[in-house]
Amino acid sequence: MEQANQEKKLKLYSHWISSCSCRIRIALNLKEFQKLNPIGYVPVLVDGDIVISDSFAIFMKYIAEKVGPDEATPWVKHHIEKGFEGRPVSSTTDSCRY
Repeated sequence: MEQANQEKKLKLYSHWISSCSCRIRIALNLKEFQKLNPIGYVPVLVDGDIVISDSFAIFMKYIAEKVGPDEATPWVKHHIEKGFEGRPVSSTTDSCRY
């Protein structure tokens, strides 16, 4: 019985910084994800009963309305910059070695 379960187990080979792999990990790890977005695309923003599953719609429509048009761009810029802080510096300096 245990051997049959191991044969059915999925194994994902990926790199942690890959956005494509991130999409797969999110979909595999969230049992409720398909209920939020049947197409399976990321990102998905959930705010109470509101579910938005398109990055353009999240930024242009929802966040602009939520925080106001004057604050939306600096808000998004801040979070994008925070995301890039986690990116290793070596990926830019060592790119020619690969």
